[in-house]
Amino acid sequence: MGHGSGRGQRFCGGETVINVEGVELLNFEPNPLQLFGLTTQLVRVRDGKLTLDGIGGSNSKINYLEIESASPDVTRIRAVSPNNFARDVSPQGAINLDLALSGAGNGIDSNSLNDDNISLARTLDGVVVPGSANTTGGDDAIVFQPSIPLDPHTQYTFNLNGALDLEGNPFTPVTTSFTTGADEPDSNIIFERTQLLSDIAISTLEIAPAGDLLYGASLTGDIYRWEISTNGSLSNRQTFSRLNHRTVVGMVFDPDDPNVLWLSHNENIYDTVTADNFTGKVSRLRLNNGAEFTGTVEDYVTGLPRSSKRHFSNSLEFGPDGALYLSQGSNSATGAPDATWDYRPETLLTASILRIDPDLKPPQVWF
Repeated sequence: MGHGSGRGQRFCGGETVINVEGVELLNFEPNPLQLFGLTTQLVRVRDGKLTLDGIGGSNSKINYLEIESASPDVTRIRAVSPNNFARDVSPQGAINLDLALSGAGNGIDSNSLNDDNISLARTLDGVVVPGSANTTGGDDAIVFQPSIPLDPHTQYTFNLNGALDLEGNPFTPVTTSFTTGADEPDSNIIFERTQLLSDIAISTLEIAPAGDLLYGASLTGDIYRWEISTNGSLSNRQTFSRLNHRTVVGMVFDPDDPNVLWLSHNENIYDTVTADNFTGKVSRLRLNNGAEFTGTVEDYVTGLPRSSKRHFSNSLEFGPDGALYLSQGSNSATGAPDATWDYRPETLLTASILRIDPDLKPPQVWF
């Protein structure tokens, strides 16, 4: 297995195409915004010799080529979207990287997704685009979201170099370029971005039926309530902590009772590296009248499946038939047991939409 990076330039017309072991490494037509192309690729060398060719190109040029050895189980980037040299990319879009990980339960170390290791810049002048990098429920992908719209019809270069997996192994560096398309069409709708919260990991928000209160659930189990003023600002934050150390994801008001909130919650994602299966629940929070945020929680559905990572019982919504619907996550990311998700198999109720009758009598488990 070998890992290499190459750079090519067109001088006298034509198109630079470089193939390594029959895999396309570079397919590049320079333009005034970018004279050079830079890319990386992981290939398997079976005969002990690294073979390069320019089949498919014309007047191909190579400025340099770097070759590194890699084990078959190397921690690496498997795919990047937008693809290298993609065109007409949305100026509002994100960069997504799919990871290949070594070892069961491995994932991306989110602390390594910092400005030193991941960047997006305008290719022509190197101006860095501000943004934030995050990972997924299984820590098996990276998403970089620019915090401002990209310029239309402009080439950008994305670079990842120095990110680590949970075992401390570095990912093979990745450099990819793409060109944006037209800007989004104008609209009469104007949004104003205002930061209201900065100290809470909110998983879901719900406005009370009367429109005067905002409820928010957190990934650590606390539920919050704010008063909504006429100008949209929030005040008088109150906390309900009866679900502490549970990860609350779904929250919806009962259409027949404005004092009832339905909640889906799971074993806390921060309490353990590998979560226990069948720990998901749907509960009913009956709110007490009065100025204080108090109420009674009843478990309504228990024993729902849960992956070892962050696929679990998700959002709740009432349907037109009056039933409560729950989106239930899978135990894997591929439909079958895999190392990243600790080889936990799918079971009944995983990766499905569940219909719950809210009028049935709940089990007598109170807390």
